[in-house]
Amino acid sequence: MNALSKEKISLGLLGSLVACTVSVPFSKGVHKYLGCLFLFFSLLHSYQHRRSLVKYSQREVQKMKDFIAKGLGGFIRQKVAKTIAAGEIEVLHFLPGRVRLFAKPVVNHAANARAVAGYLNKLPEVRSFSVNPASGSILIEYDPANAASSDFLAELEGFVQSHYNRRSL
Repeated sequence: MNALSKEKISLGLLGSLVACTVSVPFSKGVHKYLGCLFLFFSLLHSYQHRRSLVKYSQREVQKMKDFIAKGLGGFIRQKVAKTIAAGEIEVLHFLPGRVRLFAKPVVNHAANARAVAGYLNKLPEVRSFSVNPASGSILIEYDPANAASSDFLAELEGFVQSHYNRRSL
């Protein structure tokens, strides 16, 4: 989009706002008539520019997918980092390729459990996992050979090594 088309969009929105504001003192019928008239013009305008609207919407969808893939992953990592700092995630058991965590925010909170499961489901390096909202247990199984090549697994193993306190009998 060039600067001129952005001005047209702004002028169109401004014109619509002014017309709707001006029509308020008139009767309901005039207000409804002007609303229908602007709806018709906006639909006509959308039809005339449908190809550019499709391209624009495809670009926006791709931006959202990129944000979810990169930005939301970073957001989730920040939330996890705060949760870890608060001591709400504990390492219950660790073997290379298998980690069991206790997450206090997951206990009796199905939405958090679904969010964790959805995040883990999107990671190709995770072989299998289970999230139990009744107990707060998160079991993650992965191939230990892939740990060095995956950012998530490297972070997970780093966290496990720094927070796993094996109790002696």
